[in-house]
Amino acid sequence: MALVLGSVLVGLRFHPAPSARDVELEQDQLKPNIAASTGTCGVERWSVKTGTDADAGLVNVGTITPTTIATMRSYPAPGTLPANNRVQPQETTVYSIDATLIEYKLETDSDYHLVIRDGGGSTIITEIADPACSAGSRFLASIQSSRGEFDSQFTATGSFKTTSVPVRLDIQFNPPPASATVLSVTPNSGPAAGGTSVTISGINFTGATAVTFGPTPAAGFTFVSDTQLNAISPAETVSTVDLIVTTPSGTSSISISDQFTFTGMTSYFQWFDLASAGMVNDNVHLINAGGSLAHVTITMPGARGINLTVDASAEIHATFGSGFVGGPVMVNADQPVRASQRVQYYQTFNEVWAENATQAATTSYINWFDKASAGMYNDNIHLLNPGNASATVTVSLPGASPLTATVAAGGETYVSFPQGTIGGPVTISATQPVLASQRVQYYSSFNEVWAQSAAQAATTSYVNWYDKASAGMNNDNIHLLNPRSVSATVTVSLPGATAVVATVDAGAEGYVNFPQGTIGGPVTVSSTQPVLASQRVQYYQTFNEVSAQSVSAAATVSYVNWYDNASPGMVNDNIHLLNPGTATATVTVSLTGSVSQIATVPGGGEAYVNFAQGTIGGPVHVSADQPVLASQRVQYYSSFNEIWAA
Repeated sequence: MALVLGSVLVGLRFHPAPSARDVELEQDQLKPNIAASTGTCGVERWSVKTGTDADAGLVNVGTITPTTIATMRSYPAPGTLPANNRVQPQETTVYSIDATLIEYKLETDSDYHLVIRDGGGSTIITEIADPACSAGSRFLASIQSSRGEFDSQFTATGSFKTTSVPVRLDIQFNPPPASATVLSVTPNSGPAAGGTSVTISGINFTGATAVTFGPTPAAGFTFVSDTQLNAISPAETVSTVDLIVTTPSGTSSISISDQFTFTGMTSYFQWFDLASAGMVNDNVHLINAGGSLAHVTITMPGARGINLTVDASAEIHATFGSGFVGGPVMVNADQPVRASQRVQYYQTFNEVWAENATQAATTSYINWFDKASAGMYNDNIHLLNPGNASATVTVSLPGASPLTATVAAGGETYVSFPQGTIGGPVTISATQPVLASQRVQYYSSFNEVWAQSAAQAATTSYVNWYDKASAGMNNDNIHLLNPRSVSATVTVSLPGATAVVATVDAGAEGYVNFPQGTIGGPVTVSSTQPVLASQRVQYYQTFNEVSAQSVSAAATVSYVNWYDNASPGMVNDNIHLLNPGTATATVTVSLTGSVSQIATVPGGGEAYVNFAQGTIGGPVHVSADQPVLASQRVQYYSSFNEIWAA
């Protein structure tokens, strides 16, 4: 759907379309008249622009020719531009372009100066003349209509303003009544049970006869003005739908701006990225751990929502596709769905589970920050506010100036310390509970880990495997963070290795490791005070971090979203099993279409299994007669990733 701006004269001011640099230069060179809404008329071939030139009668106003920005950019510039005559056929043809308005301002010659862009990134300049400067123009009625329609949506001043609104630019004489256009829906989500009061903003709502949320009529709606309706959401299945307004002129066309999400059980990812260099895949995987069909919708700002159904005990994955970047990503479901995000960045792989609002905290921690070591290109702290009130967040690190950010309700942002910063712990303090994570780019690898709160600290926690012996395993450090007010004495032990003891001061962080050549598991972290432990591994020129888990996370049934020992680059995919109890556990690891793997894990012991080369699919189901901690350790090309089962 496009906002139709009748009588915008496209092609009547003939000049090459601007590049981004051209626009920057023009901004620098303009001298706006801010004191008045109308400046001085009559510059830059004014008669041609307003239709008062000698050739105005040559314009065929009875035919509109759809075109594209790319086509107009391809027109060769004429050798000369006559001051009071038209270049044919470009300036005697009425063009129509569907594009996105990205910048506008009031020029010193009284024009509205518009910069529009197509889906491929090409831009062009078009203008709306001031009707007060267009006396005698055969286009005057259309210029007045266009200027009025623009003024109903925007306020142009002498400085550039940015926006992102779909527009249709043309010149229309006696245009038909315009259909309704929905420009925003506030709030744009509400419970599937219905009953949410929604404000619909847009244009051409006069005479509205119906409002529907997807296929379902609104529970009620009220006409407020030509630009506003109020509606009550109906009951609907968990999904993202288009909010449609019907008037005597027809129904509003669908757009990203009209989407409304019927929510259920909500979980979050910080960020989606299939636009940045090196981002090969970014998939959201879903396991339906419930006993009934699940309705799921996945949303992110700037993209159309994805609606899915997932059978009981089944797995599915989805993506927004190439070109999208931003956050947060929200997963809503009417069954207990477990969601994870699997990212391929160049020839590396990372997976992270979604988190929900109950895991948000006003104080949380990340073990280590590093923008100083060789290869550490980016280290960003992402902040997601799942609540209904704005949050002020302070991110602090010993030896560095604190960073402060305001995160709107339902919003996401990120901060980072300056290049050269290294150390820990990172403390995230907020006025409202937030979900924080750390996204790291190390050489050509990517890793994300969620922050943890003091409530997740434990006196005993575990890591499945330690490896400073295998080829490529350059570093394997166990980081220890003490969120309490009393010093902690921590013992890190591993079968066959001498235990390592460290003292971690209150509020401080430290790390230990075992000698080169050490391999095995499990790693047990025992402390006199509850601590947050994590394992940070450098494998060749890639990096991965995984948090230690306590016995409270052990389960008799858990899942891993996807198994892949078939795709190019997938070197190893092992399911590790750790038994934190005292009784022997018999564990069955199953995957549809494959022979189940059975392992016996003694109390306090660790084992791992895998499926045959060529196996791919999901979910992986881990069942045991004693609670176990299961994880998946993947080698993809020369990268390594570990994720706990959930």
